[in-house]
Amino acid sequence: MQHSQQQAAHAFDLKDAYVKGVKGEVAAGRLIPGIAQQPAILQASGHAFLDEGKEGVINDGDPSMYFHKGGNTHQFHQPDLRNPAHGGPGERQLRDMEPNELDRLRNQFDDHEKYLQDQRYGTGNLAQFQDPMTVKHVMG
Repeated sequence: MQHSQQQAAHAFDLKDAYVKGVKGEVAAGRLIPGIAQQPAILQASGHAFLDEGKEGVINDGDPSMYFHKGGNTHQFHQPDLRNPAHGGPGERQLRDMEPNELDRLRNQFDDHEKYLQDQRYGTGNLAQFQDPMTVKHVMG
């Protein structure tokens, strides 16, 4: 759990740095606040912290959804999402997840992890041997 909290803090720090850059662009006159074509101000990234059972959004201009579990993060780019938290750039919200939704997302995360493993190592009998030396020893 501590690692996930550190990972979440790091993610928030990265987002804060991004938002600070956007605010600097606005202050320098290179972006005009309140214009609908500026996704950097009107989009929010979503985060699901599956170990802690929390979910939230950050107004950071990133329309991606991030799932965090067991020290791993999966990112899904969702350009059609424009669900900012109430407030301006940098605003964030965090809330508890519904137990049924949490279980469903944990299962989907695990399925996606397995899919990624299968893509990397294959699905045959020797796929369980991820170390090439082990495979060489077994095969002779």
